[in-house]
This record gives sequence, C-alpha cells and structure tokens, in this order.
Amino acid sequence: MDELTMDIMDLSKKTIINSLIFIIMAMISKDFDIINIWAILIMAVFITIIDFLLQGFDIIKNISFLRGLTGFLISIAILYLTENLIAGINFILVYKIIVSIIIGLIDIIIPTEK
Repeated sequence: MDELTMDIMDLSKKTIINSLIFIIMAMISKDFDIINIWAILIMAVFITIIDFLLQGFDIIKNISFLRGLTGFLISIAILYLTENLIAGINFILVYKIIVSIIIGLIDIIIPTEK
C-alpha cells in the first residue's frame, strides 16, 4: 500500500480508539457527560489530526515518551476547548486528565507515523 493509504488507515484507527475511550468514560462515570455522538467524533478527530501533525517533528517522532506526552497535552487542551465550544459536553478536570493519560499511553503503544 502507498503511504497515503497507510496514513488514512492509521488516522482512522486512532480516531476510532479515541472515540471508544470517550464512550467508555461516559458510560462508567456520572460526571463525564456527552449527550451526542457528534461531539465525541469531533473531539476524537481533532485530537487525532493535531497529534498526527505534531508527529512530523523529528524529535517527537523518535522518542516514544514524547509521543505520549504530546498526545496527553493535545488531548487535555482539546477537551478543554471542545467542552467550551460544543454544546452537550460536560466533565470535570479529573476526567479530562484521565482521558488524556489514556490517549497519551495509546500514542506510545500505537503511534501514527508521518
């Protein structure tokens, strides 16, 4: 397969994984409120795309810890922004941190290559 196809497959896989993280957190926590699926998809797509773009920097790409750290920082920033911009999302800081840690760990385990 060519590089573009692999990139699209990697991004799709990461978007689905991020969406599942949000859905699971919403199901197990009463303080993690997301009332529509579109909000979940928007957050997952934004996190995946911004993380993918930042992976283009060589220092981040070569050190797996930095991949996880950038995934964590991007996730927490996007969770904060989307909570304020999209109706139907409401969760406390503790859950933002938990979700961001999970996403950061997944970035270490399943990296997207640019």
